[in-house]
Amino acid sequence: MSPVPCPERGLHTLIRQMAQEDGRNGNPALAAFMDCIWPRLAASLRRQYNFLSAEDIEDIIQYTVIRAWRAAPAYRGKHGEQSAWAWVFQIAHRRARGPYRRWAEQTIPWDEDQLNTRPAGEEYMPEGPTHTIRRTWEACLETLSTREQEIARERFRGVPLKEIAAKHGISTPRVHQILQEIYRKAGKCFS
Repeated sequence: MSPVPCPERGLHTLIRQMAQEDGRNGNPALAAFMDCIWPRLAASLRRQYNFLSAEDIEDIIQYTVIRAWRAAPAYRGKHGEQSAWAWVFQIAHRRARGPYRRWAEQTIPWDEDQLNTRPAGEEYMPEGPTHTIRRTWEACLETLSTREQEIARERFRGVPLKEIAAKHGISTPRVHQILQEIYRKAGKCFS
């Protein structure tokens, strides 16, 4: 697929047209939507989630296209082009944050005593994949400030942004900015 720039009518109009298509004549608005969002969304995902492979980014964009196509009838878009892009980016970034939540929720399969006890004659006891991810994540958390650690743990437990903002006495956009910084730092830990 070769990405092309958005048509003059814009993303907002494409989403509205997707909602009205019935599929009898193909889905020209869906194809134009995909061509429109691909380059901008790929660049955003590469910038914010630098640990993602090209295949991961492609999967996220395809998921975003399908999800947007299914949700197009419910799209409100009260603010035109800006709300259209915000809507698309929100779908994609929620999908991209999934691995962080899974890493944070995983448990260590062995306790420390079991890890330090080696059977007779064995020089090395291999770590399990879950244990390695958890250790990397914990080391990454230590590089964050106390506030960032608290916000990361709350968010990965599924606490909504508004509740996190209220608890810490900051605005919801500020919580979002802090989370973006956490994701950037975490991407460096896992790359």
